[in-house]
Amino acid sequence: MRAKRRAARDSAANRWSLMESLEPRQLLSGNVFALVAAGNLFVVGDAVDNDIILSPGALAGQVQIASGATTATTVDHSTTPVTLAGVTGSIIVALGRGDDRLEVSGLTVPGQLVADMGVGSNHVNIDSHTQVQGSMVIVDRGINSQVTVDMASVNGSVVLKGGFGANTVSIDTLTVNHAMVIQGGPSADTVTADVLHVAGSLVVKSGWGNDTATLTNSTITHAAVFSGTDVSLDTCTVGGALVVVAGPLDGNVSVTNSTVTGPMVLRSGAGTDTVTLAGSTFHSAAVIRTGIGADTVNINGSTFDGVFVLSTGLGADTVNIATTDNVTFARAAIVALGPGDDHLTLGNSGAGSFATFNGPAIANGGLGTDTLTYQGNHNVFAVTPVLVSFETIN
Repeated sequence: MRAKRRAARDSAANRWSLMESLEPRQLLSGNVFALVAAGNLFVVGDAVDNDIILSPGALAGQVQIASGATTATTVDHSTTPVTLAGVTGSIIVALGRGDDRLEVSGLTVPGQLVADMGVGSNHVNIDSHTQVQGSMVIVDRGINSQVTVDMASVNGSVVLKGGFGANTVSIDTLTVNHAMVIQGGPSADTVTADVLHVAGSLVVKSGWGNDTATLTNSTITHAAVFSGTDVSLDTCTVGGALVVVAGPLDGNVSVTNSTVTGPMVLRSGAGTDTVTLAGSTFHSAAVIRTGIGADTVNINGSTFDGVFVLSTGLGADTVNIATTDNVTFARAAIVALGPGDDHLTLGNSGAGSFATFNGPAIANGGLGTDTLTYQGNHNVFAVTPVLVSFETIN
């Protein structure tokens, strides 16, 4: 009998011990540790969801760290905001596993801003006129992550590196005084920027997903390079070269109402692609190469000061030049259509638009049953055009 009672007591004790061990896990919330060393602020997260906001303290050199609204997060195990003084250098944030959120709001960072968001579905917001005196580096190793920059400036360079999922970068008013690099992952990434000013070069590199990069009202002082993504530039200025190597899927490349000072090289992928150039000025050489697929190239309302070369690949391609607005080629213009039943149209008498060729004009239809439509469209040729391999000329 005593043995049975002892066994019952042991069983109850074991159950209570198990409940005690489980209770902290059930009540556990995210926590970050923060300290200042040699003027640098270090913020380190844990393995669960962290959500923190960094903002200015009341005095110079102070940074307040508080929990965000999405996930309750303690700072040094405190449920109230923590203010640290003596921040005269960089801010380094390392958040571990979990779906983490970091907001830097209205802060002036004396040095660099570095954030390693870890693995998870993470969100980063840089807003409210945050100023970074050094460089800004944000690295994400998670999935479906988002970086939002709204009203900020960076004196150094900017590097934004996404993870393996569908990453989103949204920029509304950002000034970068050196180079900027945005790198996506293998899934469908989206980059959107309005009022982006980069004093150096801009590189946007995506993986093999259905990626898009859209820039409006932006200025790139030096080169702009886009790799593996659809591209749309509207009301932009590129002071150096513009290089676009689109992704392998069906896609679009458009440059509208923009100015490109350096050479331009556009290369589309293997899908069915559309290239649109409208209302823009290209001061140097322009080279366009489309890939395999039934591609469409539309060029209207634009001026090309350098040599112009357009080459299409395999497929039934359509090229429309000056069909809605006038186009001027200051130097040699070469259009080479690849294998396939292609159609080239120059000018449009119905719309009153025409193409002006101030240098030599050469058009080659290539293999296939090709059609050239240009007669009666009031196009202007400084010298007699060279037309080769068109089975039908209208």
